[in-house]
Amino acid sequence: MRRTIRVMLTMALLVSIFSVAAYAAEITCGTPSDRDPNPVDCEGTNDGDDIDERLGDNLDDVIRALGGRDVVLATEYDDDNDRLFGGADNDRLRTDDGDGEDFINCGSGNKDVAVADKGDNVNKKTCERVSRR
Repeated sequence: MRRTIRVMLTMALLVSIFSVAAYAAEITCGTPSDRDPNPVDCEGTNDGDDIDERLGDNLDDVIRALGGRDVVLATEYDDDNDRLFGGADNDRLRTDDGDGEDFINCGSGNKDVAVADKGDNVNKKTCERVSRR
């Protein structure tokens, strides 16, 4: 019995020491009441993030994903001019909101993905994989 308890305690200790959990920050640019017509700058963290544009149509955003594997979404609201910038890791940036007025620069990762409308401006030198919707 004592041996079983000792083994279980040792395992619990090892799990707590060696387990590392990386949690993505969930960021929504601006605030729900933010209706400023001027572009709003929004930055991620140095970890992998999930970043969403401001809530509402006709609101321009400038979103900068920093370090980590980020997912940046500017897909819900249209009639805006969103500008998305990826970071150093492999990011997924989406501007397929139906307006064709957005810009994507994927950053310096080597397996970045951009999903954009046909009229969106995508820097193909920085985005290794581009699909249009």
